[in-house]
Amino acid sequence: MSATSTHQARVSAPPPPRRVLVSAYFPLPLNLEGVGTLLFGLARCLMAAGWQVRLLVPAETRIPDSCRGLDGVLFYRGGAAGWLSYVRALRRHTRPGETVLWVENNPNLAWLGALALGPARGGWYFYTPLQPLGLLPTLGWTRQAVFHTLTKLPLWSRLQGWRRRRCMVATRHQARQLEGFHPAAVTVNPAVPLPADYGSTARGEARRRLGWDDRPVAGYLGHFTPAKGVPALLHAFARLMAADAAPVLALAHSGGGRLGRADAALLDTLRASGRVREVGVTDPAVFLAACDAVVLPYPSASIHHPPLVLLESYAASTAVVTTDVGGIGELVRPGATGALVPPGDEAALAAALQRLLADLPACHAQGRQANAHFRDHWSQEPFTTALADFLLQEKRR
Repeated sequence: MSATSTHQARVSAPPPPRRVLVSAYFPLPLNLEGVGTLLFGLARCLMAAGWQVRLLVPAETRIPDSCRGLDGVLFYRGGAAGWLSYVRALRRHTRPGETVLWVENNPNLAWLGALALGPARGGWYFYTPLQPLGLLPTLGWTRQAVFHTLTKLPLWSRLQGWRRRRCMVATRHQARQLEGFHPAAVTVNPAVPLPADYGSTARGEARRRLGWDDRPVAGYLGHFTPAKGVPALLHAFARLMAADAAPVLALAHSGGGRLGRADAALLDTLRASGRVREVGVTDPAVFLAACDAVVLPYPSASIHHPPLVLLESYAASTAVVTTDVGGIGELVRPGATGALVPPGDEAALAAALQRLLADLPACHAQGRQANAHFRDHWSQEPFTTALADFLLQEKRR
């Protein structure tokens, strides 16, 4: 073969495959957890962008049909000591030349990936912020809240080495926290792996499916844990009961968490008034589309960034009333996509709901603006572009 033909053969050779292992440390199977929605969405996005994707997940996690086409699925043992099984699985199964994307709830768990493979083998995606100790009274003195706060203290991140770590987060709030530890890079990507047409169900059709009438509806979807702010929502809604054309409160309660005795009694009172609809575990796209406004009264910045339900609401063309905590306010345009109120301020929350639900045409117009912002900036396409760029930068290192 001549030199010219050899050169032509080299030029025409296909590029090497882009291979990535997406891993997440979690003590429980992922199917009923928000991290599962995120992780499976990550996998779908990367496969659609032409990557060969493998997953490393806790044992007994069921892989959804939407993730068909994975290059492989690996499992590690969950439970309290699952971190050791996770590290061993990373060391045993990671292939030469394969990029690793560590998807972690807690930035303080970054040391697990570094312990297994070293800091330069991949990048980290963190989906909750660190938590100062001062947040604990707001979250409630439950065993889970104490555990989460103590494990997410900024102190533990100060004791780790970050200078060779590349990180992706959803909000500037998270980025500012990590930048204090001087990592190699921090990329902010507020989008989520939901398709632009995720919320394609019209409000009238969604209400027909749920059997609802046309009364104004404020909706909440999630756990009843103190970190979600449900007590503030109940007290704010009680303030609206004396108003003309009082709205309905719709609760899609997933079964997690419990209300205190006084708050449970208030919920019973609201039920007796006929102003509460409870649907349990349901299709979030249909539920959120059926609501006129969605309420997310978070008392602190400790929750998932961005809250998936916030952007699911936008996708469903539904305005959101939420609190200005952490990076949540970065995703809300007051008066255009919903409203922001101070955390724990029941009067402000009630007033914001009253303003939106008293003028449904204006409320629905804000929902349509929220949907436009979601499609343009926060849906699967911009998410995939940012994530692929992040991983390609890692491969070039």
